[in-house]
Amino acid sequence: MSRLSPQVVGLSSSPFNDARLRRLANWIRQRSSSSPPILKDEFIMYVQFKVFRSDWHSWEVLFQQAADFLTEIGPERTISVSHSQEGSVGVVSAWYWTDQPPSKPAA
Repeated sequence: MSRLSPQVVGLSSSPFNDARLRRLANWIRQRSSSSPPILKDEFIMYVQFKVFRSDWHSWEVLFQQAADFLTEIGPERTISVSHSQEGSVGVVSAWYWTDQPPSKPAA
């Protein structure tokens, strides 16, 4: 059996070797074991969503708005995107990871 080179398995040569990836790896380690975190910059990630809704704009406009938002946050933070329709109202929902706690909805 041959060993993989460090360039293939290590984070040091990865283009995604940044603070966000280290924090995500730390978060996964915390959830998968009871050992203390290895990285100093520990944090908690939150799931957020953004809704694009309209009974005026076309589906193309709604999809483009969602695509622009997801392009802005990047694929590493994107969880999923879905769409639905009720009557004449179209809705596109984008779910994503963030390190900001969710704001409390208005009562």
